[in-house]
Amino acid sequence: MGKLIFEQIDDVRATHPYLFVYFLADHQTFKLGRGHPFMQIEVTRDGRLSFNFYRIDDENISLTEEHWEKILAVGREFLKETLESGDEW
Repeated sequence: MGKLIFEQIDDVRATHPYLFVYFLADHQTFKLGRGHPFMQIEVTRDGRLSFNFYRIDDENISLTEEHWEKILAVGREFLKETLESGDEW
């Protein structure tokens, strides 16, 4: 089934942090700084979530309904925290 890993990225070039989403097969382990995210979740200026997908040439990613629900739940929590931070754009 695989698992999702979420990594918050604090980029000096970005106004707000964003999330990278990685998909790991059941036998894989996550190592910070290794691997390639397949998705980036960010908050837009108008306070909405944006889901950006990255192409991964050597890998096919198949998500279940549970994966999508997890992505949306984590994204909504990230949106709430970002908006509550009060940081200016």
